[in-house]
Amino acid sequence: MLELLLGNQAATIRQFAHGIDERPLIPEREPQKSFSEQQTFPTDLTDEEYVEAVLLHMADNLFSSVREEGRSIRTLTVRVRYNDMGEDQVSESLPEPTDLETEVYSVVRVLFRKAWKRRVSLRLVSLKLSNCYRGAYATELPILPKAKRHDSNARLVGHIDTLRKAHGRGIILRAHDLRLRTPPSDALGKSAAAPGGGRIQFIPARKVTATYVPLRGHSYYSFLDSTMSPPALVALAKRNGLSAVALTDTGNLHGAVEFVQAAEEAGIKPILGAELRVEGKPLLVYAESAGGYHNLCRLLSRHAQLGAQGMDDGSVAAGQRRFLHPHELVGLSSGLIAVGNARAVHHIESPAMTSLCRMCNVREIDGLVAIVSVIRPGAANEGKKTSFTRRYRK
Repeated sequence: MLELLLGNQAATIRQFAHGIDERPLIPEREPQKSFSEQQTFPTDLTDEEYVEAVLLHMADNLFSSVREEGRSIRTLTVRVRYNDMGEDQVSESLPEPTDLETEVYSVVRVLFRKAWKRRVSLRLVSLKLSNCYRGAYATELPILPKAKRHDSNARLVGHIDTLRKAHGRGIILRAHDLRLRTPPSDALGKSAAAPGGGRIQFIPARKVTATYVPLRGHSYYSFLDSTMSPPALVALAKRNGLSAVALTDTGNLHGAVEFVQAAEEAGIKPILGAELRVEGKPLLVYAESAGGYHNLCRLLSRHAQLGAQGMDDGSVAAGQRRFLHPHELVGLSSGLIAVGNARAVHHIESPAMTSLCRMCNVREIDGLVAIVSVIRPGAANEGKKTSFTRRYRK
């Protein structure tokens, strides 16, 4: 009778009526309570930049999963494992939940440095996202700049996710992805025995090149040449462990005050100067003393005043790059140090230098640099100076 009513489905319906169902059971999946990823390195690493890139790469992967789940997260945890199997981890909760990795890059970097408490090589790193919320979370009004920036970033990552699904992850790469294309550069220090019989490899807290000081630094006061502020230049020097850094903007000292203040706060020695163009070639002029700084200010002010008279191109960039005639240095060279194209450093205010240049009848900056590259004027070299000037005049 049942077959007359239901046809071929009668037997299946009869089984269902008796509680028999041979179809596979597919339970409804519970939403994830956290997202995590870890990586064990083939060899113990000390390359901080490389490990940081690994963590940022993990953030990209995890936040892609967060968006697929339609979630947002608020808490991040970075865990590190050392070569002796010891571990440290640090967590931080954001002020607001987010589903954008670009909003947590800086947090991941800070957490990584806090978690790496021991200056020991790393065996493993992991990143965990927890404290999940449903959907995107926003408290800012849509008209506010922060909300607009968040919306534009959300649209951008949405397009990136679509492209990566269609063409693979390599279709769009971020800066940290490019860093991972090259192997880590590790310089491990001496090893010591661990308490449990293992091996601990110690590394220095920071790689410092004590003998290197950048003497040509431009800020955004060098128009069309840089976008970095003077404090940012100091921060970059501090991050690289430098003891001093120079600010030599083209034809001006506009950033001197904020540069010196930032350097003093960071514990870095500031070197003030300016880059000029003499005879068509760059000349870096540094202030050696307060008097030298005063003379450099007067020199640049007078140079700008002369340039403002009858100048066809009135742009700021053109004014900064206007050639300086050597006669403009007359009377303003005391307390200044100049570096010419031949990379020779010379004290212009030195009486011996003035005497040597007068004896050689120097009329161009190349001749001055050539002289200083060959001989150091002074009482001890008086005989060499006389001999050199005879040869130079020939």
